[in-house]
Amino acid sequence: LPNCKTMLCGTPVRSAFLEASPCPAWVPQGVGPLLLVIGGSQGALGLNRMVRAALPALLAHGCRVVHLSGSSDPDFGSLQHQNYVEKEFSNEIPGLLQHSDLAISRAGAGSISELAACATPALLVPFPQAADNHQTANAEACMARGAAVMLHQHSPGQKPLSRMLWRLLGPRLRGAEGIADPLNQLAVGMARLAVRDADYQLAHLLVELGVAAGSRR
Repeated sequence: LPNCKTMLCGTPVRSAFLEASPCPAWVPQGVGPLLLVIGGSQGALGLNRMVRAALPALLAHGCRVVHLSGSSDPDFGSLQHQNYVEKEFSNEIPGLLQHSDLAISRAGAGSISELAACATPALLVPFPQAADNHQTANAEACMARGAAVMLHQHSPGQKPLSRMLWRLLGPRLRGAEGIADPLNQLAVGMARLAVRDADYQLAHLLVELGVAAGSRR
């Protein structure tokens, strides 16, 4: 919008994302890192298949996984493991994000705003059919700010996701801490993206615009 006056006010999120929320009781118990997979409201099938192919090795090494796979997935329930819980959806997203070591998510503006509010490190997989490829642009912007890594959707038989997950989660599975843990750096970057008063900024802007419009009548 080069010829327009713009203001960055952020995307408002529910207050639950900005307050401490408990980890849901049904999340797999243990000391291994928690991976949250959010399939999204559209295009979940390709992401689900890609993720399921990469999970068995991580689960075998103690990683815990919550997979929100959406509705109408014919492979729902095909992966069984004591450290793996699959649901179509959850209304406890704030608690899940706040207690996850890493989230795999699409790269819509709403999803990124919720990740940022919770400072949750993210591996973003843009929805390939998104209008004007806007999710790729969103993911690239997050990467440029050190808040996430991006991976394009690929077929289940390929290995990029497996390699990326081992690079991100491997240090915690091995007990690494500090700068040796890439998730710490991503969490800091994601927190910097958050606009915690986006609702106030947006409301204030609308009031200002309303007053200005009224004064011109």
